[in-house]
Amino acid sequence: MLTNYAFHHLCLLVVKLVKTVVITQSHTVARFANRQDADDHLRFLRRTIPNGGFEIMFEPPDDVKKDFNI
Repeated sequence: MLTNYAFHHLCLLVVKLVKTVVITQSHTVARFANRQDADDHLRFLRRTIPNGGFEIMFEPPDDVKKDFNI
């Protein structure tokens, strides 16, 4: 059984699909609750826009962002 703390952190896992503009910049295209949905959408985008430069990134939860000043 998951504790409230563990369940809270599992629910906050966000996978986002980004389009890289240059090495230091990226734009969020979509956010997903699980990796499989992100992979499926990435496969679709790569078929329709072959030179798009799309990648999958994990977005850390807000408390991790706060701890590392992201």
